[in-house]
Amino acid sequence: KSFDMAAALIKQQSRLYAVKVLPKIYPRLIEHKVRYVITPETDEHPAYHLVGTLDIFDDAKFLHDAKSGSRNRNHMYQFGGYILGLQADGEQVEGTQSIWLKRGGKPQDPVIDPYPVRACRDAAFAMAHQIVADHKLFMRTGNEWAFRADGNNNLCSKKYCSSHGTPACALGRDKQEEE
Repeated sequence: KSFDMAAALIKQQSRLYAVKVLPKIYPRLIEHKVRYVITPETDEHPAYHLVGTLDIFDDAKFLHDAKSGSRNRNHMYQFGGYILGLQADGEQVEGTQSIWLKRGGKPQDPVIDPYPVRACRDAAFAMAHQIVADHKLFMRTGNEWAFRADGNNNLCSKKYCSSHGTPACALGRDKQEEE
């Protein structure tokens, strides 16, 4: 039953996307893998890369990313990673937008959320270099707290993380020690 419901939902969203979105864009790259070299390989450490797969990059040099489910406007780092990867390949990016399609219920027109190119790129650049610094600190010290918490992330919970509350999880260890 749930498979049939999911299939019907995908069909409904695909139809809506095809009718309301695709006629307005001219895709040049679809499901395109991008890679940005954060730091090259050295004698001290391996190369670090930021990689991802963008939905659509069109002839107008706009990135389009389809979203469904709850509307969330926190996609700057994702777009920034795509921008860094495209720029590394010599592409210029003029704009970015998420195209939000509500899941379930009565079909609604897509909601377009634009994102500023420079801010996205700069945010992803800073985040990527911070991750490298965190990893290097972890490798030097073995301290898992070298990786800074992401306040926008809800994945640190029993619902999403199988390590949550176990001895492998620093938060879980701290909680168990308090009890």
